[in-house]
Amino acid sequence: MNNIPRQQLHALITQQGHAVCYDPNQCESRLRELCPEHPREINLLISALKENVMAELLAVSEDTPKDAVLSKLAQRLYNNLGMAPEEAHWAVESWALALGVIETASFTTSQADTTAKPSHSKITAADREWWNRLDYEWKGFFKKTFKIQGEPNDAQLAKQVHLQELSCSNSQISRLEPLSHLTDLQVLTCSHNKIVSLGPLQNLTQLRILD
Repeated sequence: MNNIPRQQLHALITQQGHAVCYDPNQCESRLRELCPEHPREINLLISALKENVMAELLAVSEDTPKDAVLSKLAQRLYNNLGMAPEEAHWAVESWALALGVIETASFTTSQADTTAKPSHSKITAADREWWNRLDYEWKGFFKKTFKIQGEPNDAQLAKQVHLQELSCSNSQISRLEPLSHLTDLQVLTCSHNKIVSLGPLQNLTQLRILD
């Protein structure tokens, strides 16, 4: 996981107080403004918030063993939401750090996303055909997101078809059929759109987080 969203959460609470996080939607909106390139980590933080992690951390007394509390909350995220253990631990620890419940992190992560992301540089005829078949809305979205002018070159197209994380919130998109080609997709954020059906996502076997 990338620690930038964790740091932005801490800064947000330091500057504006706990109240900014009382409403999960408001908190999510602010984090997406501050670090839009990290939807996966933001989803983890907001999911933890909705499970009352912040409220319970704020209620922890000085003499309560912090490790036990963090472990209990991480276990809740694992049980209730199906988070991977490392994701649950990271999310709970991020809130504890942001709220000042703990001062140092025990779950070490780097500034760069440590999730293995294979390098893909080759495209197929099917990939180019996928692009040619995209409707106006999706082509416009991808061109804006990846700063593409005209037709994408092979490197730009490869980056799209091998995406592992994608956020298309507030993009006036209703059809998800084009995403069925993005089989490497693991995290998808498509909130605040009038989505017709999630059916096109059923073959994305690696998709773990959908918001």
